[in-house]
Amino acid sequence: MSSNTTYLFIINPIAGVKKQERIVSAIEKHFQNSNCYAIYFAKDKTAVEEEIKTAVSKNIRYIIAVGGDGTVNIVSKYLANSDSILGIIPTGSGNGLAHFLMIPFKLNKNLKAIEKGTYHYIDSATINNQAFISIAGIGFDAYIAALFNQSKRRGFFTYLKFVIRAYFRYKEQEYSFIADGKSYKRKAFLISFANSNQFGYKTIISPIAKIDDGLLDICIVKRPSPLIAIFIWPMIFLKKFHKTKYLEIIQAKEIQLKNQFHSPINIDGDSIINENDVISLQIKPQSVKIIDYV
Repeated sequence: MSSNTTYLFIINPIAGVKKQERIVSAIEKHFQNSNCYAIYFAKDKTAVEEEIKTAVSKNIRYIIAVGGDGTVNIVSKYLANSDSILGIIPTGSGNGLAHFLMIPFKLNKNLKAIEKGTYHYIDSATINNQAFISIAGIGFDAYIAALFNQSKRRGFFTYLKFVIRAYFRYKEQEYSFIADGKSYKRKAFLISFANSNQFGYKTIISPIAKIDDGLLDICIVKRPSPLIAIFIWPMIFLKKFHKTKYLEIIQAKEIQLKNQFHSPINIDGDSIINENDVISLQIKPQSVKIIDYV
């Protein structure tokens, strides 16, 4: 990273060698005869975080996450309230935020938007002081995220296999929470806190979600029977899940949820062990600058 660097590409190596080579080749071709860009291959989370913090301190204008939702999470949390602008080249499994924001998967189109450089502001959020930009949650989704992250196999069908196997044994739990000062008690299969509208793979948990409205969507999901779930499942992809009795959405800026079970939490697709008795969430309005892709 030199003093002339305008674009820093953070590449997650889990994408695979061939995909990495294709991405690097496209970047080099697009910015040929220019020294305005740098490419950093992520070694581990700590090293990536140090690289991003250094880039932000040097006021690198554009920092591009090349990976999935986890990579975007790592990059974006250090860009919040900074002068640096977030770009995303989606190469992960679910790519939930990229699908939600309609970010182009074609490299040439994506790089053209990055080079053009116009941007807008979006919200981010925190859960127990850990940043997220897309979605967090507790319950069944965090349980599936833990199984998926431990698996050597990736992709939608691996994800679906875990969902089907776990569905029959995972039970609803009682949750108590306060949202913007109002108390609630709900029995739920899972509770998601949505800044964007989906987990990934276009599984839409909150069709009404907006990423720049200064609100989190608390998505309280009841467990339908396996037979009814067969008919409910397509409605998730059709953005109609909120029209069923199995989903309730409450919007709020601040949330405190009792975590008497010390259940793990899902943060942008990664399952995190959590031993706090209370889970606290807060929206951070208009805190991240992101490239205009649409």
